[in-house]
Amino acid sequence: MPRGPEWPLQGIRILNNLLLRNTTSGEGGAHGSDLTLYMGCQGDSFTRTVPGNSSDYNLFANTAWAPTMRHTWNPDNTFAQWQERFGEDRHSRLAPIACELRGTAFRLLTRDGLDGAAPLPPELRWTPTTPGRIGSSLTQWP
Repeated sequence: MPRGPEWPLQGIRILNNLLLRNTTSGEGGAHGSDLTLYMGCQGDSFTRTVPGNSSDYNLFANTAWAPTMRHTWNPDNTFAQWQERFGEDRHSRLAPIACELRGTAFRLLTRDGLDGAAPLPPELRWTPTTPGRIGSSLTQWP
């Protein structure tokens, strides 16, 4: 989410991710918020003023609650509302994916349904620095 004019969030693309058990803290404890993607909507409006942010070909694998998508700080959208209101994640899916967490180790217990990724757009000429690593190679932010 933007933190004022010095942190504009435009041109953000969230592609080919496994989003699993994402939560956000809030009043009353943690809430499921599988994806927050800034749309620039004001108040209770669903009128998008920031068209360059997008999300697609993701797998939402949370089984603890129905996934919620946020277009600004607090309003939740169901997965179907997210697709209808904003046209996002048209090729994304919901799937029950089991995993195991032990200390800092992570292991997928399910592989079915993990084959829905799409080729990255040509302008994203990214090659992992460590081919066996899953996730971003960027671990520190300016």
